Amino acid sequence: MEAAGRGRGGGEFPGWHRVISMRQEYAGALRRIGLKAVALIALTSAGSAAIVIGGVALRSGSTRPSPDAVVAAGSPGALVLVDDGSSRHEAASGFAVLEGRVPLHARDRFRVGSITKMFVAVDVLQLVDEHRLRLSDTVERWLPGLVPGGGRITVRELLGHMSGLADYAGDAAFVRRTVAQPRRRWTPRELGLERQLRRRIFTPLGLRDTSFAPWPRLRGRYAHGYAPSEHDGIVGSLATARDRSTVTASWAWAAGAIVSTASDLSRFLGAVLQGGLLPPRLLERMRPAPGTRYGLGLAAFRTPCGTAIGHTGALLGIVSAAWSSPDGRRRVVAMSNSDPLSPSAETAFRRLLDASFCGT
Repeated sequence: MEAAGRGRGGGEFPGWHRVISMRQEYAGALRRIGLKAVALIALTSAGSAAIVIGGVALRSGSTRPSPDAVVAAGSPGALVLVDDGSSRHEAASGFAVLEGRVPLHARDRFRVGSITKMFVAVDVLQLVDEHRLRLSDTVERWLPGLVPGGGRITVRELLGHMSGLADYAGDAAFVRRTVAQPRRRWTPRELGLERQLRRRIFTPLGLRDTSFAPWPRLRGRYAHGYAPSEHDGIVGSLATARDRSTVTASWAWAAGAIVSTASDLSRFLGAVLQGGLLPPRLLERMRPAPGTRYGLGLAAFRTPCGTAIGHTGALLGIVSAAWSSPDGRRRVVAMSNSDPLSPSAETAFRRLLDASFCGT
């Protein structure tokens, strides 16, 4: 994962590529939760476990967006939801679980990866609105002595991925430990983030299928994530893919540990962009400024029909994206349960997103 340095606006977002140099799911952040800065410290890792999607030329004569092409290109399963306020289209293809050939349903839960960052950004900005935090506050003010250079890192920089903090998920020794200890609970000093997310976002919006779930072995139906082998850019077959569903996401914490559904993500993104969670002045802070690619929690994506805003994620064998028109009225959520995707599956997933967003 590429660390976001100061002034870089949260990394590069020009096209379909990963912000991380390691394409596996090792990304996210260990979060240390303080008393009033419970969501603030959830931002202290500036890396992003996200894939970033840009515009591509679309074939003419497309019909309703279908995830079939993603599965045909080698992914175990894929789903998509398109909601424009007056109508909704949901579709799924392939398998949620390869063992037993369990079909994927459009309303199955899945790990959303870095889409989690949108939720945390809303949480932090609500604290700002309540005058419990300021965007100009430093990490040092709330957690003295904990983060090197914390006196020079502000809440605004954490939210905008401009803190300059090194990305520990790119440290080879740390990666080896996560592989050797897949069920280890990487626990912050003090818990509290889950309560904040539930009280401020999940419950008020009625997101019944959304939870902060850093531990392995989720309950009920959900899409398992698969990690095919990769060597010199060549992605291996599903026959040798590792099922990542029993691996802890605690190391990802506030950067990637939320589990949700396409429907819940669409509802959340619509509520954010239509002003249901933040006052206008803070919502504008979330949005990328004209000509930039990342705001305080929302990214901009180029498509053949204009700009979409939202977030993408890649974690533990799941690739996902939640996009919306700037006014929040047309929303698209897509997921594929293979990471890395083969080049052909990656292209199919990109086309699915663009076609779904543009209505072609």
